[in-house]
This record gives sequence, structure tokens and C-alpha cells, in this order.
Amino acid sequence: ILSERNIRNIGIVSLDIEGYELNALQGIDFSKTEIMLFVIENNSSGIMGGNAIRELLIAKGYVFHARIWGMDDVFIHQRMLAHKR
Repeated sequence: ILSERNIRNIGIVSLDIEGYELNALQGIDFSKTEIMLFVIENNSSGIMGGNAIRELLIAKGYVFHARIWGMDDVFIHQRMLAHKR
């Protein structure tokens, strides 16, 4: 969908799709779409969530920034942190 609509830059993506978050992330072509920040529901393995989402995003250049509300992970792309003052 992103490619079809020529969307190349996104500030924030929030994913809460009842267990399909990893599948959705695997469908993103990160070489064509720049996303600065993700908030992702990650409650697959109890209170700390699973590692699959974290491993995928870290491999794509994101930094795990925070765990909020006991079920959501926040990731910031390294490019955004480089611009931090």
C-alpha cells in the first residue's frame, strides 16, 4: 500500500493489530519507506513481550526506546537520534 501510494516518509506508525504486528512489519520495504518512530503492541510473551519484533527493528536500524503501558514498545530510528540536540 505504501509503495502504491508513493509514501516514502512517515513520522510515526502505531501498530495494534491483535497479534499480527510482526507480520505487518515484515511486509514493510524499509529500503523504500523511511519511518522515524514506531509504537507497537508487543504482548505476545507476557508483561515484557516477545523479542521477535525487537530483533527485527533493531536489525533495521531502530533503537528500542521504551516500554509503555505494559504492552507497547517504542522504537526510534537512529537517524532521528542523530538529529537530537
